[in-house]
Amino acid sequence: MNSPPHDLAEGLDTGPVDAAVRLIEAEDEPRIASIEAAADQLLVERFGPEFFTEVTPGKDRVADPGFVLVAGRPCVGFAHVLEECGTAHLQQLAVDPAHGRRGLGAALVNACCERARQRGYNQLSLTTFRDVPYNAPWYARLGFVIIDEPVDVVARHVMQEEEPYGRLAPRVAMSRTLGTIAASRSAKLTGDQ
Repeated sequence: MNSPPHDLAEGLDTGPVDAAVRLIEAEDEPRIASIEAAADQLLVERFGPEFFTEVTPGKDRVADPGFVLVAGRPCVGFAHVLEECGTAHLQQLAVDPAHGRRGLGAALVNACCERARQRGYNQLSLTTFRDVPYNAPWYARLGFVIIDEPVDVVARHVMQEEEPYGRLAPRVAMSRTLGTIAASRSAKLTGDQ
């Protein structure tokens, strides 16, 4: 396993956690970069060490317009949604691999969709690797569809990410339509979510 150029991925507690999804708190901010670095190792292993980019500190993510949700106490995963120009865009999803394959990523994505819907958005967009099994195919299982011709903010995100990531593997933009409040409540009552 290749290691990142710094030791951010070291020292994450892999003990039991409360997996509840919640808004980030000040005590979570220092863990965000470590979680991102640990999660990035999956892509480093797939694409090589040139994939690894600098991680974004939690305080910087919180300062961006939008919201950050975390899973666990202490947090072991996070999702960062940017709100800009009338859109909600899932900029980053990361779960510490030591806590992976337990539904935390899906719980974070679904919570982001619900929060974005409550804040008045009718869709959540993202950009990701098209052919990496735990990227586009995984998001598709959560209801995201590929955007054939991204426009506006989503197109800008695609262009920004093509330079560092597009040379490694094909990237796509995706979006998930967010239901109305009544439809969301109905799905919760019937267990369709």
